[in-house]
Amino acid sequence: MATLHYGFFCAPERPFFLSFSFLMGVIGCVLPTVCKDFDLPSFRYFRMSIFLGMVLSGSLPWAYSVYLKGMTNTLSFIAPISKSGLAYFLGVVVYGHRFPERQFPGLFDTWGHSHQVWHVAVVAGIYYHYQAMVHFFEARYTFGCLSEYGAFERYVQDQGQGRNFSL
Repeated sequence: MATLHYGFFCAPERPFFLSFSFLMGVIGCVLPTVCKDFDLPSFRYFRMSIFLGMVLSGSLPWAYSVYLKGMTNTLSFIAPISKSGLAYFLGVVVYGHRFPERQFPGLFDTWGHSHQVWHVAVVAGIYYHYQAMVHFFEARYTFGCLSEYGAFERYVQDQGQGRNFSL
């Protein structure tokens, strides 16, 4: 949500995108508690699709940004957060496919099984997300409202010149 906060700071669509993201988070938190069958092995792919949907819910606002600002500008802006999304995505895929315990039965029963790998991926994703948020925070106060004409493009141009806004 913080990426949406900074990326669409002055945009009129910002409340919609924040509400949609919040709704996906609520679904991801409430559904496991109210659905008694959620933890059953037969619901494994359903669980995986819920968590994948939470990860992919961030694509709607950025598709809109591509429409408004173009692919190059949008990809340059969201580059700092891409490591976070990749970590979350890979964690869900590893968990969903039960790798490595499916390929090596018995070897990963205690350590290194997919559920543990998934949690490590989530922690890595949170760390990368934090790094990106510091970057966006500093860029926001350097460039002002990125939704204003020219500010987004100045931000992207400065990124290409190797200026770094991280700690």
